[in-house]
Amino acid sequence: MDSSDSWLATEWLQDETSAEVCLVCLPHAGATHAVFEGWVRFFAPEIDIGAICLPGRGVRFGEPACDTMQELVGRLARALHDRQNRAPLAIYGECTGALIATALVDELAKTYGEKVAHLFVAGYPPPGHASGKLHALAPDAFRDEVLGLGFIPPELAANPQTIEFFLPQILADFRICELFEGADLLLDCPITGLIGMEDRLDPVVFERWAGVTRGPWNCVTVPYGHLLAADPNCVVRPAIKRSILDRH
Repeated sequence: MDSSDSWLATEWLQDETSAEVCLVCLPHAGATHAVFEGWVRFFAPEIDIGAICLPGRGVRFGEPACDTMQELVGRLARALHDRQNRAPLAIYGECTGALIATALVDELAKTYGEKVAHLFVAGYPPPGHASGKLHALAPDAFRDEVLGLGFIPPELAANPQTIEFFLPQILADFRICELFEGADLLLDCPITGLIGMEDRLDPVVFERWAGVTRGPWNCVTVPYGHLLAADPNCVVRPAIKRSILDRH
């Protein structure tokens, strides 16, 4: 059985905590928990950070990756439900992590009756509104899309071997998300959407996240591109913190 410690790469506080909320963070396609470096200090002490490390990534590279969304969120929901820290959960997902986060909220509610306090989605269309299937592209076309979207930093993309190392991990995340049948998902928690001004994602399509919840919807535009956690100024973090604390 998975433990919360195997999924959470940042320190997860134990039974006694002064935090009002625990913010679970899901990275973009192919990424590790490292994209959330620095978030723990920024959000403390009111909010604990749990940066997720997916199987087959980073420190869990030797583990087989999950093949389906159902397997992924089923295992992750069980681990989170068994956590020692019982502060309410909020969840942030970026790019493909946004769709995983949405399915995770649904799984926690349906299987464990656990309500998530707030869902944050960044840089990905709502379930059922993806414009294409990146995972079905020819290898060269997929590589070009990945490089164009900035999934591999320029200093690493200069090395062809590095590109070939990361491409299968990125492809696996897109495949899980693009094959996920979640167009009928309807949540109850508040959702805040975060979209970069320079993101190629259609803002009209992004606004359709409003239809994924019965609760409040809010959209925040920030001065950056697609991968908001990579922003050196981290303008997305104050928006998330403000949204959480305003409701608690």
